[in-house]
Amino acid sequence: YTTLFRSYITRTLSLSEPAEVLKVMFDANIPNSTSVQVYYRAWTGNDTDLKKLKWIDTGFASVAKDAISDFIEREVTVTSIPSYNNIQIKIVFKSTVPSKVPQIKNLRVLALT
Repeated sequence: YTTLFRSYITRTLSLSEPAEVLKVMFDANIPNSTSVQVYYRAWTGNDTDLKKLKWIDTGFASVAKDAISDFIEREVTVTSIPSYNNIQIKIVFKSTVPSKVPQIKNLRVLALT
């Protein structure tokens, strides 16, 4: 089977105080034959070249079998991040059936100390 990919990348979230924990929450509909993965990249300072900064896998990979109209809250927490002032989130949507695609809504990102 061919797997189809789409991704969503947030704009850079700049913090006034450094954080060390990341919590990402969203409501998702992940039907059969689809999955969602969540990545992040965090850094300090304003002169970082984002083209050289790698995405880090949060370890969240959901392969669910949600009914087509069910949106279920999902939560990802990452605690082992070095102190950061800037962060971006990348959500990757995968499907092996073009007529079925995962969807998310109500994305919330918390940067905690």
